[in-house]
Amino acid sequence: MERTVKCKFCNNSFTFEGEEALPDSCPACKKQENPDVLQFFADQKKRREFVAVSTPEVGGRKVAKSLGLVTTEQVVGFKISGKLDLSKFSGGMALSLVDKLMNGREWAIRTLTDDALALGANGLVGIDIRYESLGVKEEVLMVLVYAKGTAVIVE
Repeated sequence: MERTVKCKFCNNSFTFEGEEALPDSCPACKKQENPDVLQFFADQKKRREFVAVSTPEVGGRKVAKSLGLVTTEQVVGFKISGKLDLSKFSGGMALSLVDKLMNGREWAIRTLTDDALALGANGLVGIDIRYESLGVKEEVLMVLVYAKGTAVIVE
């Protein structure tokens, strides 16, 4: 199957043929063996092999070493002015609110993972994500997304 893909480094489009996962870089960037490109691919491989769980243990694997606590915080804002628009609710959920909270959670997990990888970890256990309302100012609801976990090396 032939697909058009955009290179994450030079932003040029190129054609890719094959059934395997789409590449992140074009053949020209890959051939140059740019250190940034090589580091990007090495980091992506580590992310794919990384284990992140909310439990204190990784099922079926032994935690060989704890490398310490990693934490992150982000403030997410929600505009709440005007009339209540019922079309933005689905089954009792405010879709824009849920989307922003999901984005905040995904950002938090990605940041924890990056910080744990920087410590040399290949896993993260005991992930805890919390949300706290910081109040409303000028029709914007501010929510703190806080996350923590323990960076570990698992066998």
